[in-house]
Amino acid sequence: MPLSIASISLLQFKNYFHQEYGFTERIVGICGRNGRGKTNLLDAIHYLCFTKSYFTRIDSLVAQHGHQGFRLEG
Repeated sequence: MPLSIASISLLQFKNYFHQEYGFTERIVGICGRNGRGKTNLLDAIHYLCFTKSYFTRIDSLVAQHGHQGFRLEG
């Protein structure tokens, strides 16, 4: 049985101060203008799965600028 994420909560993760998303459909599309956080949302999902960012090995670099930590829940 495949794993799935029903929802995700991001707190001080990259460009997200506090945001929650719910995934209720079997297929989910993520779209938006440049610089709005689509790739950061995918990186947050990757972090939940593998406990590391796809883009960096340094955890402090994924915390929002000016904050010392971040929190992801899924």
